[in-house]
Amino acid sequence: MSKTSTKELADVKKHVKQHIMIAVALAVGTLTTLWTSQTNFGSFARNVEATLAIAGIQGFLVAAFFMHLLSEKKVIYCFLVFTAVFFVVMIGITFWARMPGNVIHYP
Repeated sequence: MSKTSTKELADVKKHVKQHIMIAVALAVGTLTTLWTSQTNFGSFARNVEATLAIAGIQGFLVAAFFMHLLSEKKVIYCFLVFTAVFFVVMIGITFWARMPGNVIHYP
């Protein structure tokens, strides 16, 4: 049986506390999203803006802390750059294929 040092226990307690705080923040965000979906802010566009802002914050919390994206910066940025380049290439191919004078359009 291995002995766990007090430093390791403190580190685990710190991470557990952080995950509990994030879980509470996500629960509050979910309740806030429900509230914004039932509240009229004057226009449908304002309701959508508020709901998307809350969803963006929740998505950041999940990605940054639960998926550990803040601590693994180099690998994440490599994947992010690859994904962005792939996305731009795919959109470019789509627009290129939809051009009227393109080779793949038959008369």
